[in-house]
Amino acid sequence: MGAAQEAETEDMGARPGAEGTNWPPPPPPRRPILPGIDDATVRREMVDHEDKIGHLYKDTARGGGEVTIGVGHLLRRVEDAKKLPFRTRSGPRTEVEDGRPMTVVDVRPATAEEIEAAFKKIEAFQQPASSEKAYAAGSFDPKGGAAAKELGLDDIWLEEKDIDALLDADLRSRRDIAMQKLINDEISPDTVPPSIKMLLLDLQYNNGLGDKSARKHLIDPIRSRDWQRVKQEVRKYPISADRDRRRQEYVDEAIQWDAQRARQ
Repeated sequence: MGAAQEAETEDMGARPGAEGTNWPPPPPPRRPILPGIDDATVRREMVDHEDKIGHLYKDTARGGGEVTIGVGHLLRRVEDAKKLPFRTRSGPRTEVEDGRPMTVVDVRPATAEEIEAAFKKIEAFQQPASSEKAYAAGSFDPKGGAAAKELGLDDIWLEEKDIDALLDADLRSRRDIAMQKLINDEISPDTVPPSIKMLLLDLQYNNGLGDKSARKHLIDPIRSRDWQRVKQEVRKYPISADRDRRRQEYVDEAIQWDAQRARQ
């Protein structure tokens, strides 16, 4: 069993939202998400991979897919979806102004019933077994997406500020889990290159780092600065080719970081 498979077995709650959705999230603390990297960069790294989706859709990460929102935030239960401030439209209706009829559409909070109806339609949808034939997130966009038309999805969405708040809470939660794995092995996160902390956050966010497999396959070589072994082990965590290349770049940046410190 490879590192990624072990991580999956040991840490089924890896993906944000897998263990439940807390809303509203607590106010973000003033300390950065990852010391040494500005918060905007950390967020952009995740959004570049996951994209930022305001409507519900069916992810393709696991067999059949998972109901998802925002930046890869899983919604395992309809109760979790109901906690989020979804918006929808009422109307259209006609009003008369200065003797002329006008079509008016109001934006309002979605009701629990509307959220549940949209959630259950997507939950019942089965993604094709082949990833090449799977419906992308945009297909679930009620504004003309193929899957949305097939399911008859109503237009409910999260506003961007709410997606950003959810992402920030998810990143900090996954950061804490990933950094604790270093601390458990008596490695101070302050001694670890910033790009390796970004790598661990990425792995925790997208794959999950089981305690046993992380210690054996990643934490030990991070401790010894065996960056080539880290590169090899990272490839065992399934992800898109583009994202795997970015993970390799994180390790290259760590090599440069160590070299710069050695010259100081």
